[in-house]
Amino acid sequence: MKTKILLLDDDFLINFINKKYLKNEYPVKDTYDFMSASLALDFLRSEGVDKNLLYIIFLDINMTEMDGWEFMDILQSDFSSLNFEIHMLSSSISEEDKKRAEGYHFVNSYIDKPLNKSKLLPILESISS
Repeated sequence: MKTKILLLDDDFLINFINKKYLKNEYPVKDTYDFMSASLALDFLRSEGVDKNLLYIIFLDINMTEMDGWEFMDILQSDFSSLNFEIHMLSSSISEEDKKRAEGYHFVNSYIDKPLNKSKLLPILESISS
C-alpha cells in the first residue's frame, strides 16, 4: 500500500524539523507539512479517494485556526472512506487530552514532542509490514 505522511502543526520550525527528520529516516515516503488544518483538509479533498493509499497523519492538538480535535471531527464525518491513521504529536501533557484522543478509533498513538527515532520506529515498522 502506498503511504503519504502528513505533518500538521502551526509551528513552522516544528514542521521543518519533523519533515527533515522523516525524510532522513524514511526517504521513500511522500511527506507533506501544513501549518493549518484547513490546508490539510483541502489537500485531502484534492487527493480524492484511493483505497490503495494510506495517510499517516502526525497531528498537533493546539493549533490556532482549527485545533486537532476539530480536524479529527471533520475527518471522521467527511473523510470516512479514506485510509488514515492519526498520531497525536503534542506538547500537551494533559491526561484529559490523552483520554480524549483514545475516544477516536483512528488515533493510533499519542506522542510527546519532539519526534525522534524511538518514537518513530514503531510507526514506520507498522507501515512497512
